[in-house]
Amino acid sequence: MVRLGEIWLKQIRNCAKTMTPPPDKPKSTWTDGGPTDGGPQDKSFAYRQSRKAFIAACQRCGADVIGRVHPAKGPDGLPLFLDAAAFGPRLAAAGVLVVAYGAPGAAVLQALLAAGTVKRLPEDLRLVLVHGADPAAFAFNDAGHSDPAWEKKMLTAVLNEDLRAAKKLALVGLGGAPELTAPAGAKLSRSTITPGGRAKAAVEAVIQTV
Repeated sequence: MVRLGEIWLKQIRNCAKTMTPPPDKPKSTWTDGGPTDGGPQDKSFAYRQSRKAFIAACQRCGADVIGRVHPAKGPDGLPLFLDAAAFGPRLAAAGVLVVAYGAPGAAVLQALLAAGTVKRLPEDLRLVLVHGADPAAFAFNDAGHSDPAWEKKMLTAVLNEDLRAAKKLALVGLGGAPELTAPAGAKLSRSTITPGGRAKAAVEAVIQTV
């Protein structure tokens, strides 16, 4: 006698053989800010994934991330943010502000976080990492979406919030050149570093010599 359970299992297997599998979800190749046929959702893939990874890495290193909302929306219709995380004494006399533009610059931030650089800072130095300084241009992969006035306003707010006590400041741009005015009484040096294999070491050198 055939058991009911065996009949049920046989019916499920026969049904599975006759079912048409659902179409695959379009896969994005948007890993470096390049074009894709995957639609507007995919056009924010690099930005969204990079932002998610940055926030997670900062949290693992013990830092909260403060996001500042951009007035525009991304290609996927969702909000865009400039995100900043600070490490070191809040009232440190020296500070380094590292500002990343696009996926390559964000990758350097990830390298600094993964290597534990943020946990080995010189005494009395505060380090601030900024992801997505120009978030609309990042998400759209198009400089035509840049908003320099908004970027400067937000970076000034980050400077005043996280590095207000610093009298020696170093401003590092990764894949871009941030426009900031030195606060009254502070000495500001500037560096523009091209993201790549040596960028992490170049940022660490600035941290050690500010």
